[in-house]
Amino acid sequence: MPVETIKWVGDYNGYVDMIDQTLLPVSYERVAIKDVPAMYDAIKRLVVRGAPAIGIAAGYGAVLGLQKVPDDAEVFEARAQLEKDCVHLAESRPTAVNLSWALNRMLWTAEQSEALTTRELKQRLLREAQAIYDEDAEMCRAMGA
Repeated sequence: MPVETIKWVGDYNGYVDMIDQTLLPVSYERVAIKDVPAMYDAIKRLVVRGAPAIGIAAGYGAVLGLQKVPDDAEVFEARAQLEKDCVHLAESRPTAVNLSWALNRMLWTAEQSEALTTRELKQRLLREAQAIYDEDAEMCRAMGA
């Protein structure tokens, strides 16, 4: 049975479940990441390792930050929160290319989603973060083949 290094659990109000890679190979433990500060810490402390996994974590981290914004809030509030959280997450590992790439992709997706409500934007950004995950998984399968 495959082991997922990182995965999203639930809808856009869900959380991230990941392996704590700082404990390997001595111990195998999973951690639940439920907010941006916890994701920042996980990236900074290398709880999540490997460029692609860090990018996936960043995408999911952007979604976590939007949970602070009520679904019925004005969409500009959600976009402002997203920008703030992306800047913060980028500071966790400033030289990580996949980190900044994924965060920029999330910001670009929000910019391209002009006519959405806050709730729809949250759903759209979760789909984008999941697309980052799916694209990486497909690349890994292709390399393995």
